[in-house]
Amino acid sequence: MTLGDDFLSNYSGEQKMVNGLILGLEGYSKTDCYVALFNTTATYENNNDDDYGEYLQGEMPIGKQFAYLYNVNGDIDARLLAHELGHVQ
Repeated sequence: MTLGDDFLSNYSGEQKMVNGLILGLEGYSKTDCYVALFNTTATYENNNDDDYGEYLQGEMPIGKQFAYLYNVNGDIDARLLAHELGHVQ
């Protein structure tokens, strides 16, 4: 999964694609939050030299509807999930 240039406030192109799939689901609600789980690390979309994405466990831009958790591998950290969902306004 790639992160956008300003990943704390915007979704990357790849994330927007996932968001679009969720938007098309039967039962989708614009008032609910959605969490996508990935067994992979996150990397920057602009391919800069910063390796922060390797350590990123989750993200949800402030006030947005979609959250992403990385390196899940079958385990979901409840504190991490609560942290990301805390970004909803």
